[in-house]
Formats: sequence, structure tokens, C-alpha cells
Amino acid sequence: MENMAKIKETFDYLYLHERDLTAGQLDFVRSLRKYFVRNKQLSERQTAALFEIKRYLNKDEQPRFSRAFKTV
Repeated sequence: MENMAKIKETFDYLYLHERDLTAGQLDFVRSLRKYFVRNKQLSERQTAALFEIKRYLNKDEQPRFSRAFKTV
């Protein structure tokens, strides 16, 4: 049951930050959500992939800008 709550929380988080996902990630998350709603569970590999997407979605990281090119 604890795992289900964590999965739901991850889906909610990714929904709020879906604009930061790539097209492939977004399609994958949507398909996992459909599967989860229908079957009420995810496999270990599906769960791991979902958590990895959330983990590497760095919301707080600021973009870096290079000073390699000088503007005139």
C-alpha cells in the first residue's frame, strides 16, 4: 500500500511538471498512468523507470550560460 501512495505521488508530481518532460517521457508516463489505473499495480521495472524520471527531473537547477561567445 505504501508503494501505491508513492506511485500516485510521483504521477501527480510529473503531471505538475509535464512541460519539463521530453515527448517520449511524456508518452511513457501517460501510458504507465493508464496501465496503473486499469490494473492497480506496476511491475518493478515500470516503477523503477517512473521513479528515475522523477529523480532526474531537476526542477530546482538553474540553466548554465556560457560566456564563450561575445555579443557585440
